[in-house]
Amino acid sequence: MDKYLVVAIVIAICIVMVIYTQRGGGSSRSGNTSFKDIVQKEFMKYKVIEKIKSL
Repeated sequence: MDKYLVVAIVIAICIVMVIYTQRGGGSSRSGNTSFKDIVQKEFMKYKVIEKIKSL
């Protein structure tokens, strides 16, 4: 019975983590922000370039 309790607690923690990370966490990230823009914002000291423009 104890192992079922541990499994239930772990699953509950995972669900809470997913909900917390999917909430948006702030205004710094929006759905239209590209990965390049996010990386450039985090590493302003460096210039992010695109190596391949199209696939």
